Order: sequence, then structure tokens, then C-alpha cells
Amino acid sequence: AWTRHGFDIAAQVQNRYLLTGTPVLNREAELHTLLRLSGHPIGQLPLNEFCERFAGSPEFRK
Repeated sequence: AWTRHGFDIAAQVQNRYLLTGTPVLNREAELHTLLRLSGHPIGQLPLNEFCERFAGSPEFRK
């Protein structure tokens, strides 16, 4: 629910600064969400395509 509210707010403002209250766990989905919230074009990729292009192979991530 918090992320959904964040997207609603982000859509209404021109400049966005992203701060997290917790450490990022370096998971693809977390980085993808931050990129989407920031308005970065890479964040517009579907999550599965983002992972294929930038996350490396599943064997590497284990």
C-alpha cells in the first residue's frame, strides 16, 4: 500500500528525491521500484525484462 501511495504522489511532482528508512537489500525488485518512483526511463521496463537485462544469470545471484 505504501508503494502505491508513493507512485500516486510521485506522479504529481516534478522533482523527486528518494530516501529509504531501511537498507536496500540489493534485490532486483527493490532497485526497479526505486527507478520507477524516480521517473527514470529504465524503471519503465517490465520487471522481468529489467531482471533479464541488468541482474545477470540466476546462477550468479545464488
